[in-house]
Amino acid sequence: MALISYLQIPEGFDTKYFKGLKIDDKYVFARVTKNTRFLSRKKKLELKNRSVFSVFAEYWKTLDSAEKAAWSAAADEIGLNNWQCFVHDTAARQKYSYEGLSIPEVLHQGYIGHIKIESPDDELKITQLHPKYYWILRLQAGHKRTWEPVKITEDFSLPLKIQLNYRANLTEVDTEFSEYGSSNFGEANFGGEAGGGSAFAKLYAVVWHSYQGVDYETELAIDLDFQTDWKQAEATLSSVLGHAIHYDLFIHVKGLTGDLYFDNIKAEHSAQNWVRDSRCDDISKTLPRIWYLIPQRWAGVVVPSNSFFESTFVDFE
Repeated sequence: MALISYLQIPEGFDTKYFKGLKIDDKYVFARVTKNTRFLSRKKKLELKNRSVFSVFAEYWKTLDSAEKAAWSAAADEIGLNNWQCFVHDTAARQKYSYEGLSIPEVLHQGYIGHIKIESPDDELKITQLHPKYYWILRLQAGHKRTWEPVKITEDFSLPLKIQLNYRANLTEVDTEFSEYGSSNFGEANFGGEAGGGSAFAKLYAVVWHSYQGVDYETELAIDLDFQTDWKQAEATLSSVLGHAIHYDLFIHVKGLTGDLYFDNIKAEHSAQNWVRDSRCDDISKTLPRIWYLIPQRWAGVVVPSNSFFESTFVDFE
């Protein structure tokens, strides 16, 4: 038998009382809870004194219409408005102890991806897997510690367009390549590219497709310049033999040392961009408990001890 009680509301206070209540989670665990109250003036003042948004707002007021329009152009590239893009960039700038304000750039905003290869290393390779479907764990509604598997489906169809903005400062080294490097997933040939030969840096997709019971792999690649300021590059695959099944993305630098910066990575098919963390806010982030079948974002395939990949903020001025 349910335990019940009652409350007698004083006359004239019923409207105020019911404004303070709300229906919470009526599908899983029906209950009435307290409605979230607005902050008092004192709380708002305390929050303002601790927050950097008021400082950013003062910076924003100093910008003229042309500068705000430039932030709007940069924001359009990542699906934000000009104020959001400004806050995103300025917060990262302060975190890395840069003074002043950034000049908005269309080709990169805020955090960017960074691959660093230092001698004696000469290779680094990362991947983002895109199977046809996979499962992740999601916290059940109404529970604090109960998780449920959720199926994520990526219905792949051609054409596939890959794109990135990048800046490179890479130097070719004279090294005899082995056919395959060591992998965080074990010894494997991720991508199936030929080993040995000349140095290269590229973003590419390996598309798996099937025809008359035989599986094939087709590579769609963007060859990256070794020395360049920020630029955009793209490539498109319109058709393959038979039926396209799924694809995986790779960034591979081999026979080179130095730095490769990149941002706004895209893998577009079915009228949307499917890259996880397209803005490169945290490319090495991993949540193994939730993303237990595939890496959440980018994962190392060949990552030697003196080299790394990360998200960072760099003032190129």
